Amino acid sequence: MAWEKIPLVFGDETREGSAQGDETWLDKIPDETTDNAESFFSSCERDDRGYCLPGEGGGEDGSAASVEDGDSTPCDPCHEPDVEDDGNGDGVTDVARVGVHAMEVPPPPPIGRLPNLTEHERAVERAFVEHYENNPDQVANDFREVIKADTKPGDPPTFGTDDAKKLNDSWSHPDQDTRANNRATLNLALHQTANAICKRAFLQELDTLSPGSEILVTVGGCGAGKGFALGKHGPPEVQGLKKNSAVVWDSAGDQNATENPWIQKEAEARGLKVTYAYVHANPETQWAHPERGVVKRAGDPNDGRMVDAKVFADSYALGARNHQAFYEKNRDNPNAKFVFLSNVGKPQLMDGIPKEALSIDRTKLADFAVGALKTADAPDRVVKGGSMGERVWPKKN
Repeated sequence: MAWEKIPLVFGDETREGSAQGDETWLDKIPDETTDNAESFFSSCERDDRGYCLPGEGGGEDGSAASVEDGDSTPCDPCHEPDVEDDGNGDGVTDVARVGVHAMEVPPPPPIGRLPNLTEHERAVERAFVEHYENNPDQVANDFREVIKADTKPGDPPTFGTDDAKKLNDSWSHPDQDTRANNRATLNLALHQTANAICKRAFLQELDTLSPGSEILVTVGGCGAGKGFALGKHGPPEVQGLKKNSAVVWDSAGDQNATENPWIQKEAEARGLKVTYAYVHANPETQWAHPERGVVKRAGDPNDGRMVDAKVFADSYALGARNHQAFYEKNRDNPNAKFVFLSNVGKPQLMDGIPKEALSIDRTKLADFAVGALKTADAPDRVVKGGSMGERVWPKKN
């Protein structure tokens, strides 16, 4: 069984793409990565349309394509992880609901596809995946060129997953209204590949550094204000962190601080040192603030990016607990330093992550975010993008 091929457009290039060929994704990756890939890609027996049969997938009723016929497309391989799973027992969860596995830099394994995307979302996701997987090193290097062009004189290059979306025409569309709509509604579809590109480009950059060089890693929930807290508005003690670093990894809050162990491993393999700057913020304020909240900023057509409510909630609940576990394991590591900042009011230094941040209920926070979004005076595109997780991940997880 092969799925129907459709024309996919990426920039000036039109190619033929398909969701499945004669081989499965699992046939195409080395044996040593298979076990890790299977641990977070869902698999199932499929019907003649490519949908998971009932009881086999991750939807509310057990099916991967759990919304009405015609509204959803099959995913293969499906990225439907248990976001609370800690397979190696290090206290840090292994993978977020978006992005790639924390310890992997695909390909291999292949980039997992999100469940329950519409035909348009799936085509955008697939085109970006295929563009990258056809020549991953070149695309990663292209991203490094984008970063170089965006870096101010005297500043270190900063690697952020959202910035890698600039390589996609939907994200960088020349028409402002179209671009704003795409950034609000296609953020999830582009995130998988953008995360893989950013990680590969980051490793390329690390390979250029001399032993002893410093890496700055910023950590915090989506929209926590990491740049604000570490910039000119932050305490004097942290304002030199960026300029004293050879490179910055601006963690996507979406990854829930799952990448910290990967960064530390790759840094130490090259004789590099890492400073982790964690920024705490009140998630309800950061989401719904009428002047600077996530929802308000997404409504600005000059910005436009909208994060899903479930991804947002995970970033604060799981992200805080993951970073705490990583800190406790590495607090005496001579190759790792830790800085904690509060962005509640005027940014200030803290001794550690506040207790209340370590006990956030991510389901309740997601429910709050969706409720606040649907009662906000926000453009339809923002409401759609922020509540998309109700379709993509229909289970209460």
